[in-house]
Amino acid sequence: MKRKYFSILLAAMTIAASANVYAAPSIGQIIPEAPKVVEGNLSNKQELIVKDVDTGAYKDKKVAEVVTKVNDDNTKVNMNEILKDLKVDTTETIKTNTEKKVNPSLYESLTPFVDLVIKEDDKITYETDGAIKTTLTIEAAKDVKKKDVLLMQIDPTTGKVAFVAIEKLDKATGEVTATFDSLGPVMLIEKVPVVTKKVSPEKYADEKVADAAKKLKDQKAGFTLTDFIDDLTDTENKEVTLDNGQTINLDDYVSASSLIDMAIKMSDDYSYDMSGSLDAQVNCDIDSVDWKSLVTANDADFDVDTAEGDLSLLTEIEPFTIPDSIVVQADASTGELNYLAEPELSFAYPEKEAEEADDADDADETADTDETADAEDDLMSWIVKDEAGSSEQPNLVIKGEFKGMGPLAIFTKDAK
Repeated sequence: MKRKYFSILLAAMTIAASANVYAAPSIGQIIPEAPKVVEGNLSNKQELIVKDVDTGAYKDKKVAEVVTKVNDDNTKVNMNEILKDLKVDTTETIKTNTEKKVNPSLYESLTPFVDLVIKEDDKITYETDGAIKTTLTIEAAKDVKKKDVLLMQIDPTTGKVAFVAIEKLDKATGEVTATFDSLGPVMLIEKVPVVTKKVSPEKYADEKVADAAKKLKDQKAGFTLTDFIDDLTDTENKEVTLDNGQTINLDDYVSASSLIDMAIKMSDDYSYDMSGSLDAQVNCDIDSVDWKSLVTANDADFDVDTAEGDLSLLTEIEPFTIPDSIVVQADASTGELNYLAEPELSFAYPEKEAEEADDADDADETADTDETADAEDDLMSWIVKDEAGSSEQPNLVIKGEFKGMGPLAIFTKDAK
């Protein structure tokens, strides 16, 4: 928690180290300048300010408990725990105040909570007459991407949680512009990194998924879909109906990749605890993929022998789909099976993919700030990097909507 925030405070901590006592971060270290009201119904005597949280003033005691726990640097708490405590239904579609879809379970805090309140003379109030649009300078917002951050705000009276979209962001100064429909504790949150890697069955909460992954963790492409999920279905029925209505027979499919883990990167550890879904470009180390079978299924005339000597030729292939292909993933936390039919496939070098994404971000942030259909997808989009991938060879990139974390593989219909 607060990984970027801690790096920002490193200098202040170093100064304090000689006393062997670390004081709690001040408002000035988190938000060094007073908020500026852009729009809102404030009287001449009223001013919008940020201050240390005053949980004793909250009418909703659960909000007070959550804010206290989050702000305690001796306590580790992830977003799923916070959402559960605040009774946010993560099975439902969650949107920001600007009606963008968002998956808050895939975010982490960059700052502690601070109180956003109205001050009038010596009186502090958490109530506002209508929405307030304001600019805030937040140290932790420096050098972040607009599409990767949100403000999480909780109404201390009703307990209602709001995910407030950043309307403008100056990455150089950390100045953000946002509109708040209510006041109270607020913190800056950022997308967690999601990665692919070798499977880690010992970290799975679901024992059946762990057993299935142990069985296949050292196998290369070529195992059947039945091999992977037979023990997870609790049925002798070999037919499965996908979300798109298509019915498949498990025995008809063979893997075109080894088993790969998709996980949330948490410092030096991993988490599989996710609600909802994400739109992802999932990078898979090409050494874990039977790329020859995939490209020939797309184009029987493709010269795989030449490409084997020069893998860069794979990046010249336009994005493609293979009829009847399917990505199957077992959720490592719940054991639920998720199916992604006929995903878009491509090959890309990881650095080039990241550079193109950064260029797109820069173009978006310097363009008109009006929301577009494309911008609505940004908060739900991740580039999932493969930790085993090499910069000297391209990855297979699987694009689609993923509904869990855990082991996965891509399967194609057996040609026999």
